[in-house]
Amino acid sequence: MTNETLEKAKTEIEKKLAYAKADAEKGFADVKAEVEKAKAEVGKKVAHAKADVDKAGADAKAEAQTNPVGCSA
Repeated sequence: MTNETLEKAKTEIEKKLAYAKADAEKGFADVKAEVEKAKAEVGKKVAHAKADVDKAGADAKAEAQTNPVGCSA
């Protein structure tokens, strides 16, 4: 093989390596974005559940104040 052929082969390998690295970085970025999206969704569901618990507690407290135990209406 001549030096020119070796240089062309080396350049082609470097190009393919750079493409593979760029594709891997894009894939990793996609995965990170999906993880962040999933975390946000879980956080939203937890916040909604806490709000529902707070509402239920407020309802129970209000009910207890309007209907004390031991008093018949």
